[in-house]
Amino acid sequence: MNPNTRRQLRDIQVRADRLINGSPTLGDIEEFDQSNEELKQYLLINLKEPELLERVKQIPKILDESDSELVARGFFSAILAMFASAFVTYFQERQQIENSKNYIREAQSAYATIEFFTRNLE
Repeated sequence: MNPNTRRQLRDIQVRADRLINGSPTLGDIEEFDQSNEELKQYLLINLKEPELLERVKQIPKILDESDSELVARGFFSAILAMFASAFVTYFQERQQIENSKNYIREAQSAYATIEFFTRNLE
């Protein structure tokens, strides 16, 4: 694997760590999600080892919410909408950011594993 790819793997792990341990905005999460998807596509095209390809396929989409999360959040938000729409917007963003942090942790772990294995392949 070329050095630029390894650097991208390390960079995305560092960015993930900053998001997990910091106070990211929804824009920060969206930017990370886009980088995550681009790196996954690049790795799927350029990796040849079946074990690593399987790990790449398991990396989650960061802003993907399940239907149950959307329904629960939507119901709660509808009740709160009667009181303050600004608070609802804030609540929805914070909830989406917190949910995204779990996916970021999964992605970070997968990228660390992929980086480790690619170092040992050479």
